[in-house]
Amino acid sequence: MKPNYLLCAVIAMMMSWHANAMDDLDSPLATDSINWMYVLTSGNGSLSDTQLTVKLQGQVFAFTDRPLRQSSRITIQQFVSFWRTQNPLSFKSMPPNAVLTYTDADGSSSSQVLKLLKLEEAHLSGDTLILNVKYMNHPAPSAAKPIKNISLFVD
Repeated sequence: MKPNYLLCAVIAMMMSWHANAMDDLDSPLATDSINWMYVLTSGNGSLSDTQLTVKLQGQVFAFTDRPLRQSSRITIQQFVSFWRTQNPLSFKSMPPNAVLTYTDADGSSSSQVLKLLKLEEAHLSGDTLILNVKYMNHPAPSAAKPIKNISLFVD
């Protein structure tokens, strides 16, 4: 199996940011001075022309861009709440972009797939996160398909 250099680089950056982690998030949303980014990972889920469905695993990793370099973890409920608030900088007001990486669960391809998405809405159904998505610069799949080794990077 070939190493995934992008994933290794992201993990290395997250580990270095985690060393400087803060205890709590003052605000989980972007402010004038702090812009938070988020990483979700999962073993499996599905992808269609309008939705990304992810089986939940643990918490969401949150981190800031330079020069602050802060990090923390938030619950998936906190992450989904970003679409519920009326804050002008909320995900409801300004849907975030995201990069999705995964492999096809059916084994049709062993290579990592990369998609740029806009996350328009999010909600929970039991242990599953359902995100309404819009594809940016990539064609949407023609039918829903199972995916695995999921990493979602949200800005």
